[in-house]
Amino acid sequence: MKAKTSAADAIAAGANAAGAKTSAFGYFDKLVKRGQAGVEFMAIVAFLALFLTIIYIITSTQQSEALTETSISAGWAVCQQIASEVSTAVSVGDGYERVFFLPQDVNGDAYAVIIYPSEQAVSVSWPSYSCRSPLMTSQVNGVPHAGSNKVKNNNGIIEFS
Repeated sequence: MKAKTSAADAIAAGANAAGAKTSAFGYFDKLVKRGQAGVEFMAIVAFLALFLTIIYIITSTQQSEALTETSISAGWAVCQQIASEVSTAVSVGDGYERVFFLPQDVNGDAYAVIIYPSEQAVSVSWPSYSCRSPLMTSQVNGVPHAGSNKVKNNNGIIEFS
């Protein structure tokens, strides 16, 4: 009785006659190896894409934190500068007068200055943030603004214009 031959056996027999591998599936082994290389290549590409995505997320988070810290630092500097001007005017006494400048914005954002005489404090606020600094006196008239400002001690009352 003759055994039935499959298509794979026929292909393998033809491949063996041409001097290929002695495996029964020599032709298919070549195809599998080519396919395996393609799968390995795709796995490497996927791994690299995942790696680059993780690096991007980490660096963008750190950049965002750095921008936030820069914004807070710039706002705090404006608040401290106003408090310092008031302190100097109080310390020097009557007749003190000085022109000083405040930045146009806090890290690209407009800001507002509020003086709380009853609390002896100055507050600077900008989108999503604010800071507060103590003042040496509650006798303060006017509010400094972005740009050129004049601080004056007029009989113990600190005036901004």
